[in-house]
Amino acid sequence: MGLDQVRIFIAFIILTCIVVITVLTFLKDNLGKVGKSFLGLVVSLFAWYFFHTLSFYLSKYQEPSYMVATLAGISVLCVGTAMYVFCEFFPEGSQNKSSKYRILFFGLISASLAPLTYSDLWIKNRGQVGIIGPFFYATSIWIVFTIISGIFLQIWKYTKTNDPRKRNRILRLLLSIIFHLTLAVFFSVILPALGSWEFFFLGPATSVLGIVLIIYAIQFHPLLNLREAMIQIGIRLLFGITICVLIYFLINYVDSFRDENTFSYKNLIVFSLLFSAGILYGSILHPKLENLIFQSKTNIEESIVQVFLKQSSGSYFSLNEMLEDLLKPIYNNLGLSKILAAVVDHEDHLILHDFGENPSEIKEIASRLVFSRVSRDRKLPMELVKESDRLFLLDEDASIPFREKTSFTSDYFRLVRRTVGYRPKVVSLGYRVVMALVLQNQICGYLFLGDKKSKRPFFEDEVDLLERLRIPFAALIRNLNDRTRIHYLKNQAEAELRDLKTTQTEREVIFQTVANKTLVYKSQTMEKTIEHIERIAPLTRPVFIHGETGTGKELFANLVHEKSRPSEPFVPLNCAALPANLWEDEIFGHVKGAFTDAKNDRSGAVEKAGKGTLFFDEIGEMPLSIQAKMLRLLQERQFSPIGSSKLLKAECRFIFATNRNLEDLIRSGEFREDLYYRINVFRIDLLPLRQRKEDILPLANFLLSSFTKEMNTQIQNIPPSVVTIFQNYSWPGNIRELENSLLRALSTAKEEGLSLDDFPIMAKEYLKTPNHKNHFKRDNFPDDVHGNFHEIMDAYALKIIQSALQKTKGNKSHAAKILGIRRSSLEYRLKR
Repeated sequence: MGLDQVRIFIAFIILTCIVVITVLTFLKDNLGKVGKSFLGLVVSLFAWYFFHTLSFYLSKYQEPSYMVATLAGISVLCVGTAMYVFCEFFPEGSQNKSSKYRILFFGLISASLAPLTYSDLWIKNRGQVGIIGPFFYATSIWIVFTIISGIFLQIWKYTKTNDPRKRNRILRLLLSIIFHLTLAVFFSVILPALGSWEFFFLGPATSVLGIVLIIYAIQFHPLLNLREAMIQIGIRLLFGITICVLIYFLINYVDSFRDENTFSYKNLIVFSLLFSAGILYGSILHPKLENLIFQSKTNIEESIVQVFLKQSSGSYFSLNEMLEDLLKPIYNNLGLSKILAAVVDHEDHLILHDFGENPSEIKEIASRLVFSRVSRDRKLPMELVKESDRLFLLDEDASIPFREKTSFTSDYFRLVRRTVGYRPKVVSLGYRVVMALVLQNQICGYLFLGDKKSKRPFFEDEVDLLERLRIPFAALIRNLNDRTRIHYLKNQAEAELRDLKTTQTEREVIFQTVANKTLVYKSQTMEKTIEHIERIAPLTRPVFIHGETGTGKELFANLVHEKSRPSEPFVPLNCAALPANLWEDEIFGHVKGAFTDAKNDRSGAVEKAGKGTLFFDEIGEMPLSIQAKMLRLLQERQFSPIGSSKLLKAECRFIFATNRNLEDLIRSGEFREDLYYRINVFRIDLLPLRQRKEDILPLANFLLSSFTKEMNTQIQNIPPSVVTIFQNYSWPGNIRELENSLLRALSTAKEEGLSLDDFPIMAKEYLKTPNHKNHFKRDNFPDDVHGNFHEIMDAYALKIIQSALQKTKGNKSHAAKILGIRRSSLEYRLKR
């Protein structure tokens, strides 16, 4: 194969590569002005090299064509103008108001020089040996001038921008243009001017392919590692080039069987087949191969929009829930090996949320960064905030913070040294990007992005996406914290207002509807319990409710649920009623085929609760084997149904209740100590009725009103004598016993109303209680009353009855009503 054939062969490969890159660029979404100007540059380079090669071929094997040579000249003028236009728009968003006037100026000059390329004064004798005329130098100088103008424009942009990523891209573009411009001028201008045309084709060949590949890499491929970028592009072009080579040698092989000296028809076929192969590969084969070889990406921004919508609807109850939805699409779509978020909640507590294997060292560094920079009350130096307000690409020297020496770096030497020292540590732990979440000059937290699983570098479009997401991330975190803080302060203000009203006026009975039931209370103890619930309700940590039987533990669990996530399900689970062999199935569920009778999938309590609340009543009855799994569930917030290896996320809030003393159970080995400390985060102690006597009468009146409607009776009040024994009874069964006592009393009560006889157990306990504060001393009795306790009581009761009969003039029914007893009881006392 001779030198001329080598030249044509190289031209085939280069033109095919340009076709592939043109199609790839054209098929990209949202090219923008930079992408479109690059597309124009590629088309101009293709036209230049195509007409340049065709002119050579015609002059070598056919008659020279002035028109083809002229088109080659016009194309090279277009290349110069397109290069300048690209420099005007590159990098994205760097053009200004005068850009269009400069582009118009260069375009008009190039258009005015285009007719010169048809003159013999441009190139005379366009055959085997061309003679360069003055117009050739004029157009060449203009082309070099336009490209140099673009170079100086990029240098000016480099000095004006402080963005390290833009400066990096501009620097690489400048080096590429200068290098390839030097090659092109040397081979295509200087050597021909000296009379050497043998290597004329190397100038366009190297500059065309080099410029196209490097600019394509800078615009659409890795920013941090240009070598990796070229490897990736090379893989994508390898298929197309291989096809070109195979087709070329196939045609040569077929042509060897023919005895013809002409070369024209074969080259025409090669041109057609190679261009068709390039278009076919770029439009059809490349997308399929890219999806097969490279990881496909979904739209991360759409996932973030969904997070915004969920937050605006109040669906998030904690930062961990929101961070889960924020980090997951980035972790999956970028193919990261690990990612860590370090932020603070509304109380300035550190929240760490991660995916992948994040070492403890990075969590310690993240904690130091957060606690030294993130606080609502901390006033940070503005220079520190501004230096942090960007995305740090740790593989770039330009991302080193505080590179320039200023008065701030001198005044805060230790802080600057410590900040700079974090970088090598973070890089050594396998992290490549650090996102500072800054909003309104306030740092909200940090994101640490590790290496990709594929070991590929971060691409420019990925870095741009992360940069665009920084402010929305910070806004989401700030908004959720502000909303939670406002809710907390609102509850606190309401509680203080209630306290203020309590001190100024007589305490009123409170009626509060919870889960279709009514919570009734009057005591200050209960008010403090409600205030405590309102403070802890917005938080997501477990709640532990302790109280005797009948104190309403499930009702208060419902209250916590309604104060935090009322739109989500509330799932109660009675631990005392579960058989030993059904515990795990009830909590975690099972999949079809997990055991003999598992004919269908069954959701457990954790899955049913979803993002709501899961309430474990009588947690002290849980077996030790299940306690270990419950501890793991609380620690990792993940579980697997029976028979499944798939891990599911536990997003519910856990509330636990018991009437047993768990500390005693821990000492006896019946309850795990680590589980106790895990569930006993926010504790609610419900006092028994005997310790909040103010609530007994309001509760009794409310229950009486409800039961009389249910039983259709006319009894409307509770007599003072019954109130007295209510106040002094121990109520071992608490509210449940009060309900049952009233129901029994109403079922036996006469029309006259309730009396002591309707509550025999309470009355008996009351009468047997020694030294009670309501008992009369001996000195309180009349002198004519003697005997033991019961004799004194009977005598005194008789005196009271006789006094009532005197007032009612012997009317026993009226006297019994005044005393709050039945007529039959009054007559029984008189007979005794």
